[in-house]
Amino acid sequence: MRSSLTVALALVAAACAHHPPPSPTLAGTVGELHFDSESVTGVGAAMKLTSNGTWVGWVRSWGRLEAARSGDRIQGTAWFDRVSGDTPLPFSVAVTSDPRFVAVHERDADLVFERADGGPVPDAIVVPLWLATRRDTVLIRAPSGRCVDVEGIGTVVVLALPRRAVPYDIGLEEGCRISFTEPAVQGGPLEVDPGL
Repeated sequence: MRSSLTVALALVAAACAHHPPPSPTLAGTVGELHFDSESVTGVGAAMKLTSNGTWVGWVRSWGRLEAARSGDRIQGTAWFDRVSGDTPLPFSVAVTSDPRFVAVHERDADLVFERADGGPVPDAIVVPLWLATRRDTVLIRAPSGRCVDVEGIGTVVVLALPRRAVPYDIGLEEGCRISFTEPAVQGGPLEVDPGL
């Protein structure tokens, strides 16, 4: 009896040693789009991460797209479907990484990703989260924010902030209520409902 118990324990230990727990998929949903560390799919988008680290596919409002993160930049080309054929448009946006947040700096606005628990935003989720949220923030005139649940890391607060000389003071309250406060001279707080 003792030898069969020893064999059973050895088999269980061996099975555990060879099957590490699965890593989080970093999956989530923004509006009608589903994203994870290797894809962005749904109504108006179909992007995949290739083996060489380039994202390829298409996104509504951009057309066909190739993008890759290289250090502190996301670079790529979008092809817009025109009557005369595809028109390529190269682009490059800066990325600032901080232990508390990641910001993608576009021409007229910044997209900021920050975990609600204060932890770091994994590099693997920066490009897919940017692709999934950018479509709704192409023409940013006023600040906006939303909370996105991401498997494995919890809630990520996504802020879309128009570029301006004086930054907003941003508050996050329970229930994902985000407030943007301008300096007193320019106005008062702007409340943003969760789920925008």
